[in-house]
Amino acid sequence: MVDYRCRRPSRVSGKVIRLGLGLLASTAMSSGIVVSGASAQQAAAIAFAIPASSLTSALTAFGDRANLQVLYAADLARGVKSPGVSGTLTPAQALGRLLAGTGLTYRFTSAGTVTIARPSAEGGGGALPDGSLQLGTVTVEADGPNGPFVATDTSTGMKMDVPLREVPQSVSVVTRQQMDDRGVQTLSEAIDYSAGVSASPYGQDNRFEQFVIRGFDENLLGIYRDGMRMPTAGFAGFRQEPYGLARVDVLRGPTSTLYGLNNPGGLVNLISKLPVVGSQFGEIWTSYGSFDNIQTGFDINGAGVEGSNLTYRFTGLVRWADTQVDYVPNDRIYLAPTLTWTPNEDTTFTVFANLQQDRTGDTYQLLPAEGTLYPSIYGKIPPSRFLGVPDWSKYDATQYSGGYFFEHRNDNGWTLRQNLRYASVDVDYRTAYPIAAYGDTSTLLRTAQENDQTLGVFTIDNQAQYDSDLGFAKNQVVFGLDYSNTQQDGTQYGGTLQSLITGSSPVGPINPYLPVYGSSVAPLINTLNTSQELSQTGIYAQDMFKLHDKWVFTFGGRYDWVQTESSTQSPVLEQLAPLLNYYYGVNVPSTFQTSSDNGAFSGRVGLSYLFENGLTPYASYSSSFNVVPGFTQSSVTVDTDYGPLPISYSMLPLEPETGEQYEVGLKYQPNNGKSYIQTSLYQLTKQNAVSFDTTDPMQMAYYQTGEIRVRGFEVEGAVDFENGFKLLAAYTYLNAEVTADTPPEGAESIVGNTPERVPEHLASAWLDYTFQDGALKGFGLGGGVRYVGSTWGDRENTIYVPGYTLVDAAVRYARDSWLFSLTARNLLDNAYVGTCSSIANTYIGCSYGQTRTITAQVTYRW
Repeated sequence: MVDYRCRRPSRVSGKVIRLGLGLLASTAMSSGIVVSGASAQQAAAIAFAIPASSLTSALTAFGDRANLQVLYAADLARGVKSPGVSGTLTPAQALGRLLAGTGLTYRFTSAGTVTIARPSAEGGGGALPDGSLQLGTVTVEADGPNGPFVATDTSTGMKMDVPLREVPQSVSVVTRQQMDDRGVQTLSEAIDYSAGVSASPYGQDNRFEQFVIRGFDENLLGIYRDGMRMPTAGFAGFRQEPYGLARVDVLRGPTSTLYGLNNPGGLVNLISKLPVVGSQFGEIWTSYGSFDNIQTGFDINGAGVEGSNLTYRFTGLVRWADTQVDYVPNDRIYLAPTLTWTPNEDTTFTVFANLQQDRTGDTYQLLPAEGTLYPSIYGKIPPSRFLGVPDWSKYDATQYSGGYFFEHRNDNGWTLRQNLRYASVDVDYRTAYPIAAYGDTSTLLRTAQENDQTLGVFTIDNQAQYDSDLGFAKNQVVFGLDYSNTQQDGTQYGGTLQSLITGSSPVGPINPYLPVYGSSVAPLINTLNTSQELSQTGIYAQDMFKLHDKWVFTFGGRYDWVQTESSTQSPVLEQLAPLLNYYYGVNVPSTFQTSSDNGAFSGRVGLSYLFENGLTPYASYSSSFNVVPGFTQSSVTVDTDYGPLPISYSMLPLEPETGEQYEVGLKYQPNNGKSYIQTSLYQLTKQNAVSFDTTDPMQMAYYQTGEIRVRGFEVEGAVDFENGFKLLAAYTYLNAEVTADTPPEGAESIVGNTPERVPEHLASAWLDYTFQDGALKGFGLGGGVRYVGSTWGDRENTIYVPGYTLVDAAVRYARDSWLFSLTARNLLDNAYVGTCSSIANTYIGCSYGQTRTITAQVTYRW
């Protein structure tokens, strides 16, 4: 019995097809090709422009262009290259050229289905008297309308397309079908069923993408789009619209060997929807959900002018919505046009652009611990409570990006790639937030501030890949040179520094239990100006050597050169400096500047063994390297009416953070591509860990003599049972501990403590079923449970935040070109606290997680 994988146009709904047709041999037999006499030869000629690539990619593009379901055994295509095809041809002619030199045959088993096989691969078949070939019977299930539920390959783990089982590190893929089944609306929702990931460590926060991987915060550098970094700096970050994604890859553990600077926990690589060459399809949809969330969107793919070899894809979304917090909107406009040019079968050039405009605010509210985390005599504070100023507080962000992907394949085994992107975001952020409680927590003292920030990121990645086949061994080598430049500029108005000048807060207090709105915000003065620039140049190489199709050896190394410049200037301190020097004799700096020039090597080695049954044990070692813009300080202070202020103040740039990981695991990926299960056991250590220096009189500096060690176990699975049932499941155990800490004088060591916002246990499971026949055919339902263990809200481990369990659900019905769906997150409306933290050691602020959210959607596809 041969297991088959189906490649089909994304607009065709999944169905079960039974094959058992006789095929007539044609004149194509002379080239090793078997063609159906009726359907194939009578099909109209259409234009094909499929470049040379892996056979898997070529067959996917062929099926999309010809509107055919393509069935083949997964192991037939593994490691096989196709020469591609270009020109106006019948599907039979095009497929013959795609398979030239592969030794494979094809047969049209119906007007809409073609099967790829070796000439004698199928038992039970034989030649009939009329010359046709009698085939055995095979049952297959096609993928859903947006691709497979379970992914089989990834380019994130190796910077080249390889099966997931051959990556010697834990990696998982959230497919488009998984996101659609669960009704994903944010990036956090996309990855919250993945092992090792705490997807919302700060509770509900509309400002940033925030997550923890294997115990390390990956908010700043851990988000990539199509293999290129999309960082966060200050209050400026690139929010990601999941509707624009084809899939989300999660690579766990150090990633510096291929990607450069990063925390050692891992990264999330977002793969954009790109044009499908030679295919025309699309969808439009509209939805309505909780908090008056109205959305409409579209995704259209089509060919350009005849003979131009152009294919376009245009994806967009518009949303008008409120949020679970009063007075906070969640509006968005997202537009992503993309154009692919295929001048010949060996070359692909894709130009893309992205525009996104967000109008939202603070869903991350610093509510008092009394009334949220702890009981209060005044009652419970609801998750909808807003502590800001209506019609003044806001978080407006406008971001855009543009660039290109270029790839050219040579006949000598070399493939050249160049990927380039420039991305920019402008943020206007106004917030009023509590800084202390007056008496009990029924009166909160607040301050107000405004931040105008811009963030620009330029990235270019040049790659050269060489594939060779020695018969007994196969070798894939990738060389790369990349460069990135990040520039952040910010201007702050108001905040606690304004009180040094005015002697009062720019906004009045508020009662969090019975708020009365109407307090105005006093004019805000310029209190802080910041500028940061980080430039990185890296050169890397990786060799993946496969011996006898069993042993896989991976060796990789990279060297980075990193330059940073950081400047912070305080107009308030500049204005106060003469006065403070005259009365107190202190030398208060108003400008803080540092620069650094660092270089480091990072590497990865791995060993895997591929069993024929799909099992793959592996072991690997990997290291990481990260540069944090900032400085350490040493000072001599005196007490003043303004608090401790320095007589002298010196600064030194931070040393690079480093990390290393030892990992062993077992993966299972059978040939039918319908399941992927992995387990891993690892020890991950971060050295030179950076911590905020609470003893700094200017509250600007960090210290770093720390080490954090994480020992963990993960198991994760995605299974399509091919009978309508589909399953996602994951469990994570994390033992995270601060193993070294030499704090500044006057601060206590935290050795033995658990890093903040790192749960010990994470677990999730999602089960989905779609009726395959009968009166309920096309009707589907799914349900899931997510558990996040307890965490600490501070590094001293004094603020305990309990764990929580959430229930999700989905119902849908597909008929012809229509899809009706209803999804719910936190179905039981568990009002849980996402996190708490200490504000200036005088106030504990807490933020709720996501409350119940229900969305109904109608989609039309063609």
